[in-house]
Amino acid sequence: MVKYLVLSWQDYQKHVFNLADKISLSEYRIDKIICIARGGLVVGRILSDLLDVNNIECIGIQFYTNIGVTGEKPILKYGLSQSISGLKILLVDDIVDSGETLMLAEKYLKSKKPGETKTASIFIKPWSKYTPNYYSAITDRWVIFPYEMKESCLQLLKKYFDNRNKNIDIAKKYLTTLGFDEDSIKYILSKIWHRV
Repeated sequence: MVKYLVLSWQDYQKHVFNLADKISLSEYRIDKIICIARGGLVVGRILSDLLDVNNIECIGIQFYTNIGVTGEKPILKYGLSQSISGLKILLVDDIVDSGETLMLAEKYLKSKKPGETKTASIFIKPWSKYTPNYYSAITDRWVIFPYEMKESCLQLLKKYFDNRNKNIDIAKKYLTTLGFDEDSIKYILSKIWHRV
């Protein structure tokens, strides 16, 4: 059975602060932050502020198709629009699960001849084939980030009510047991209930 970690914005911020501190203490001088979209966008933007790095760009890689469901392999959807030749890069994602996404991203960046690339992620799974240079915490749970609550709740409820009659009170109770707060549940259910 999948265990979930539902992050509040406050908890998310604590992890990003922790990550930023680890990067700062390493004294790695970053020329450019490259975020892996979509998960790395938010953490990359916050790190750009905390680390005083204004040069930021993203690449798109798709691997997950649903909660706990991946495609056959990660796919690069779009790459860089500017040269990174000779630059010190910080490659950022929100979580490293299998490690496949970060390995593909790093391989792609290497072909663009940066001066150096280091990697960062908020979370890493204990079974990952790849360990980033910097991370905040290790977890074996499926992390639900505060910027993906709607899509996560929709997927969770579709799966939960697959062979059951839909009932909004049961949905509220289920989401509460997973760790969602009451205000978020109320708002999100008002947006997705018709699609469950």
